[in-house]
Amino acid sequence: MKEGILKKTYTIFFLVLGNFLTAYATIHFLLPAKISPGGVSGVATIVFHLFKISPVITTAVINIPLILISMKMFGKRYGYKTILSIGLLIFFTYILIKILGTEGLLHENGETGDLMLPVIYGGIISGIGVGLVIKVGGSTGGTVIIASIINKLFRISIGNSLALADLMVVLAAAFSMGVEIALYSIICLFITGRVVNVITEGESYAKMVYIISDKYLDIKKVIITDMELGGTLIKASGMFTDDEKKMIITVVHNRKLSELKSYIKEIDKEAFVIITEADQVLGEGFIE
Repeated sequence: MKEGILKKTYTIFFLVLGNFLTAYATIHFLLPAKISPGGVSGVATIVFHLFKISPVITTAVINIPLILISMKMFGKRYGYKTILSIGLLIFFTYILIKILGTEGLLHENGETGDLMLPVIYGGIISGIGVGLVIKVGGSTGGTVIIASIINKLFRISIGNSLALADLMVVLAAAFSMGVEIALYSIICLFITGRVVNVITEGESYAKMVYIISDKYLDIKKVIITDMELGGTLIKASGMFTDDEKKMIITVVHNRKLSELKSYIKEIDKEAFVIITEADQVLGEGFIE
């Protein structure tokens, strides 16, 4: 029981810290510089500079319907962590704007100056924030939910769906605020993604996962159908009992590892799982 309380405290702490850092990076680095690196924060930045509508309103108007749609489509997959995370992001965005305004730390009197500094620092801080949220199984919503919906409806992979959604935001920035802003936004998007990967799973981009479970057929179905991954089934036996088991071996990108672990825990809490680094992966779905 004590372990469960500590785990929940750990989860909530990093959801709070992660969303605070994400909101802080947006309000004090990216928003004043008009940088729109995908996601709801990118849309909020565009809307703010075009129509002077608060990022709080834009974030809420986009995310709340997406939460309702995703809960209808995916059920408890989008549970309290996602709802709490999005609520915290909206709350911290509101508080930071009220207390500190929207001029930013690197801007004076509305002058943007050198855009590379807000791109770098905004990208790093935002990446740390989003990475902490993902690490404890949360989501900052927005294009992540949109990517999941696209994946469900059109069977386009999560990674490609997310890239498509973020690309649309960057293109909108190019049309509304200029090509230069869009190019800086792409740099920021790259920095954020890189930092997220390092925070969530270290330097490698993929993991090898070994799963031993009596419910291996259910886990296999989720891996193939819901996550669109492959794998290998091999026979194994326990050293003490000699009972025959089936072991699943699969390779998963870092960004999807948390999702896989959540599925496994949901299906079989007693499953035995080993996760190792995959320094190099060749084949379909992975870079050479």
